[in-house]
Amino acid sequence: MLIGLISDTHGSFCNWEKALKIFNEFGCEKIIHLGDYLYHGPRNPLPECYEPLKLAESIRNVKEKIYFVKGNCDADIDIDILEITPPNFLIEKFGGYRFLLTHGYKPDIQTSIEIAEKEKINVIVHGHTHIYRIEKVNDILIVNPGSVSLPKNNNPKTVGIMEVSEKLNIKILDLEKRVVKEVNV
Repeated sequence: MLIGLISDTHGSFCNWEKALKIFNEFGCEKIIHLGDYLYHGPRNPLPECYEPLKLAESIRNVKEKIYFVKGNCDADIDIDILEITPPNFLIEKFGGYRFLLTHGYKPDIQTSIEIAEKEKINVIVHGHTHIYRIEKVNDILIVNPGSVSLPKNNNPKTVGIMEVSEKLNIKILDLEKRVVKEVNV
C-alpha cells in the first residue's frame, strides 16, 4: 500500500496541487494530512498561492481518500468549510504496523511517544514543526513529512511517500520529486 503524507498546507493551493500530482504519479491509495489546512497562522507569512477557499474545494473533492487530524491553526470555520471532523490524533493499522497520526501540537510529540508506548504503536506520523524528519525514538519510528507550504530551517517544501508491506519504505521528497531523505525499516 502506498500512502501520501502531507502537512501544513496553510492555504497554499498550488503547492497542494503539486503534492496531489506527486501522490497520483506514485499511485498513492490514501493520503494522510496532518493538519493546518487553510489558515497560515499569526506567526507565519502568507504562503505562495494563498487561496484557502480553492484549497478547501480541492480537499473536499478527494476527502474520501484522506485521513485527517486537527492542527493548531485549524479553527472551527476552517473545519466547517472543509466538511470534515478531524480528531487531535488517530490510531490506524496499515499492513502489520500500528500508526499514531497527529499534528504534533495536542498531543505534543513527547505525549505522543507515551501514547505510542502504551498502545504498542510502531510509527508516529506528525507535522507542526515544518521540518521533515525520520528517526527512531524508543523503538518507535517518528516521521514528519515537513511542510508543503512554509518549511523552516532552510528546508525545501516537502511531502512523504510511505510504502507499507512486510517492511516500511518512507521517502521525503521535495516538490520536484527529488528524494531528500529515505528510510527502509
